[in-house]
Amino acid sequence: TAVGDQVVIRGSEVEHSIILEGSSISDVGGRIESSLVGRNVVIYRSLSKPKSYNLMLGDQSQVGLV
Repeated sequence: TAVGDQVVIRGSEVEHSIILEGSSISDVGGRIESSLVGRNVVIYRSLSKPKSYNLMLGDQSQVGLV
């Protein structure tokens, strides 16, 4: 795993991934694996109901949801 400057990872597992500068990963409730996270990205677990996924994806993105 490679982690850029000013990255915050709290309450989360990250493996075999690249996290670019300024990003934040907080309390996601699972492992982030084999991933590329861009600059100034915020990933967090929301406890709001009903459970849903809110995504903002760029060109040629790939997302696997479980």
